[in-house]
Amino acid sequence: MQPTQQANPISPVLPPNWKYIPKAADGSPIEYKQNDYDYMKGLQSRLFTAKQQRDRIYEEFDNQTYVMRYLENRRKANSIIPPTKNEGDVKITAGTLEQKLDAVLSAVNNLNLSPEVHAFDGENNKIELAGHALEDIMEQVAEYDDDEEKKLLRQKEMMIQGEVFVEEKWVQYFKKKKTLGKKFNGNFKDQSWTERIEKFYEGPTRQVKYGPNIYQGDITQFDFDDQPYFFEVYGDGYENLKSIFGQWEMWKYVPRKFTPIANVVDVTSSQPATADANSATIDYRWLLTTQNVDECEVVVYQDKWNDEFNIIINGIMMLPAGFPLSAISPNGEYTVCKQVFKVANAHFAYGRGFIQTAQHSAKLLDEMLRLAVMKTRRSFQPPWINTTKRAISPRVLQAGQITMGISPEALVQIGDLSEGVTPSEFQMIKQQQDLIDKMTVSPQFAGQQGKSGTTATEVMELQRQAKMTLGLVVFACTQLERKCGYLRLWNVLENWMKPIDKITTTQGSTSNKYRSATRSADIPGEGRGVRQTILQDEQPPTSPEIRLQEFVDQNDLGYPVKKTILQPEELKNACKMWYIVVTPKEKETSSFNKAMFREKLNDAIILTKFGSQVNPSALEDEFARVWEDDSNDMFKKVPVGPPQVQPGMETKGGGANTPGIPTDMNIPTT
Repeated sequence: MQPTQQANPISPVLPPNWKYIPKAADGSPIEYKQNDYDYMKGLQSRLFTAKQQRDRIYEEFDNQTYVMRYLENRRKANSIIPPTKNEGDVKITAGTLEQKLDAVLSAVNNLNLSPEVHAFDGENNKIELAGHALEDIMEQVAEYDDDEEKKLLRQKEMMIQGEVFVEEKWVQYFKKKKTLGKKFNGNFKDQSWTERIEKFYEGPTRQVKYGPNIYQGDITQFDFDDQPYFFEVYGDGYENLKSIFGQWEMWKYVPRKFTPIANVVDVTSSQPATADANSATIDYRWLLTTQNVDECEVVVYQDKWNDEFNIIINGIMMLPAGFPLSAISPNGEYTVCKQVFKVANAHFAYGRGFIQTAQHSAKLLDEMLRLAVMKTRRSFQPPWINTTKRAISPRVLQAGQITMGISPEALVQIGDLSEGVTPSEFQMIKQQQDLIDKMTVSPQFAGQQGKSGTTATEVMELQRQAKMTLGLVVFACTQLERKCGYLRLWNVLENWMKPIDKITTTQGSTSNKYRSATRSADIPGEGRGVRQTILQDEQPPTSPEIRLQEFVDQNDLGYPVKKTILQPEELKNACKMWYIVVTPKEKETSSFNKAMFREKLNDAIILTKFGSQVNPSALEDEFARVWEDDSNDMFKKVPVGPPQVQPGMETKGGGANTPGIPTDMNIPTT
């Protein structure tokens, strides 16, 4: 089924003799080369085509434009009531859609949707150590980037709007730091300070893009990865952009003020538009929106098929024509991923959201509640007709009020309104609420937890019913986190693993210094501790040497330590394929896990009667994990002596119990 379209007014077109002449701040013009002219003309044509096809009216948008649907969904998700037109109108909403959305988000938030990384070599052999190391790095980066909060934002955006666009990029954040010369004592005299710019964060970050800013090249193409190109158009402050692009060659041609192209281009004329007499900017303007003073319109263009990337600020192309996308994107793919909540159809680039599922029923319910309130209000305060031909205050109807000279027959009540909302009307409202529950989720679903003493089997049945209800939601969120995981993986491999400094060894030679990752984790058989991922150019130590380092650190720190030592370049060369899996799992503190632990323990006790022995250390670790406690604090650990180096254990590059990766990836066992 092809999306239905309705034609919009014709977009501005480029004159045949179009010429682009920017002028610097000093008024000196510089002309682009001919290929730059042609390239800019092509970009502009692509942008207008993408904008024109998106801004039409589609059935998939409920016979609205995309922007109209976007804003309407946002209002419904927050139970915003439009202003009333008449005094006395009833303003009420049941907030049904907002409540259902919160329940679904709470249920999804109770799932662990962390990506699992699987690495394979050229012969499709799985490399466990590489996958676990990348997982630890990505989890630590996620903490630095506050990704738990961002995860909720992108999932909510997807369920509200029907789709979400998420960008992954490597950023450097700076801020101004001021240091006082002396402590301020209240006097203005002789008070001074020094200023410096400090970098307070460098690393990967994710950002939910504002949907109306994204223009896809082909609206009939569902898969975002197959889009021929896309644009992002947004506004930003001139000074903020100057701090980013101020040192670029083309920044001096960026004007501070522009007007939309629709206001300066005569589509019936073959002559190019010119700047006004007092302007020292450029001779042709092509912004999509009106920008305020000291605001700029930024256009970001990506085309992975032709490996092209560019940034246009107030009509000025900041990069050379044909600049490669692969210089920006680690794997040459789009830096933005898209996930839809519910597929509208296979030939439409946008989806349908959770809000749209029951919006018409919710609107009808709000109308029924409004009428019910109006009827109840009229039953308490019925309307009256005054036949006295005199202005009478409404206070005459108040209890105990004495009014002179008014005959009771002169005031007539309109209609028989002694009865308020009837039981049948209440039943109709209840039926409408039940219909919405069937279309979305039941009221009992939100965070469904078993009662005290509920068995694991009973909890599992409740969970099964809930998952059937939320099947589509969980699938969409899982796919979203998987796509975001791939973007984060390529970003980490390309940028996080680069050297950050030089260090001098004890032998006097220099080597690269890399970032490291330290994660709190359960160490099998030892309890709660930390896992360390260390990157270095040198060959990793032997297995016994690593275990000896772990023992020393454990004695110094007081908790178990597990080390993984890798060579970045060797890791990249050895791993030929990466695969990410996101498996929805209940968080460890859920009632299901607690009930399952009790039943597992009872079964284990039964097995001991037949000669089996329980591993106390594993039992303690699982108990602490389920109840979210530290097993080292709950249980006293038996000290373990230092590992002994046995003959034949000096294998370089790591074994089954070590973090090293040999050059040939033929990992021996110890």
